[in-house]
Amino acid sequence: MTVRVNKQPLNIREKLSELERPIGVKGSELLRTDNIQEARDAVRAGRKNIIINGDMRVSQRNADNYSENFDGGGKFIVDRFRGYNTNGVARGVQSTNAPFGFSHSLKYEVTTANSPRTTSAWSGIYYTVEGYDAAHLKWNTVSNGKPATLSFWVRSSVVGRYSVHVRDLGTTRSFAASYFINEPDIWEHKKITIIPPNSGTFGTTHNMAFSFFWSLDMGSSTGYETNNLGYWEANGNKFGVEGMAPFFSTAGNTFYMTGVQLEVGGDATDFEHRHYGEELALCQRYYYQLTRDTTGSRIGGAVMTNNTVSYGFGRSHPTPMRATPTITYAAVSMYKGTTQSVSNLTFNSGIYGFAMDGTATSSLGASNGDAVMLHLNAGASSSFIKLSAEL
Repeated sequence: MTVRVNKQPLNIREKLSELERPIGVKGSELLRTDNIQEARDAVRAGRKNIIINGDMRVSQRNADNYSENFDGGGKFIVDRFRGYNTNGVARGVQSTNAPFGFSHSLKYEVTTANSPRTTSAWSGIYYTVEGYDAAHLKWNTVSNGKPATLSFWVRSSVVGRYSVHVRDLGTTRSFAASYFINEPDIWEHKKITIIPPNSGTFGTTHNMAFSFFWSLDMGSSTGYETNNLGYWEANGNKFGVEGMAPFFSTAGNTFYMTGVQLEVGGDATDFEHRHYGEELALCQRYYYQLTRDTTGSRIGGAVMTNNTVSYGFGRSHPTPMRATPTITYAAVSMYKGTTQSVSNLTFNSGIYGFAMDGTATSSLGASNGDAVMLHLNAGASSSFIKLSAEL
């Protein structure tokens, strides 16, 4: 018996075109991986952004768009990002001017022009990276370091050349890159790939790993300028490049930034949006504050040991802090029937919480063993307890 089998004709040209179908850069990388871990690393699954508060949503210190003036030295604009200015006057504020997909940005504004700039001046935006967050880059090793890509959105009223710089913990090595703002008052996306260093000091625990500085101005004879771009040089004090945009030439000039992301690898991927509560907790590892509300904020109790000194008031931090925090306070009172202001307030603190250690008060009229309440003064705009473990 003879059996005949008919097969459909095969279109060789069509099959070849399927093989040539584009799969993209990441698809090519996936095809080259040998195991699940390599595939996971290729698509960067899981958390990827090393920068905290890169979308500028958290601003604990400067609520209600309060501006900080930078008249010499540095102050925080939003959490984890601080502005620096060593001459003239500039200010920083959290802004709602943002590119599509973002709600906030950091705004840096010239309030007192200085053109030409004093030769020893320098200004910009500073961010420190903790060792625990960047240890996987392995920059503390000589041969196993990984490249990283920094990406961010910027907008400025002044077009021209700007720069961003990375400096190691030991301030002996720095990496510089320049970028251009091409149109005034238009959001532009920038990305910079940072090659792994071949030497230097980079923390891997709760100390600093390295820092970033977005330079907005640089005097001509500071010694801080460099044209060694795209590689690490043996100088940790380079904060600008030659031919920078004249940002400080006119009062009212503005620079905005948001969507800051640092990730492993040589490509910039879409910004990682985290939940606000998660981002706030990450920021509170470095700083948080207790502030008053419209009726006053009762924040804890204590027991008097005599008429002037009390002990007590224990409170846990909202999240374990990076290190034992420095505590400052203002307009704090004690209450027992009447209210008296508090002076010489001291604390016993650690990374998990803090407690009142001893307080000298005005004549409160309390006896040994009496319970009293510690609270922030109602209506006092400067009533606070601030805890900082910043790098």
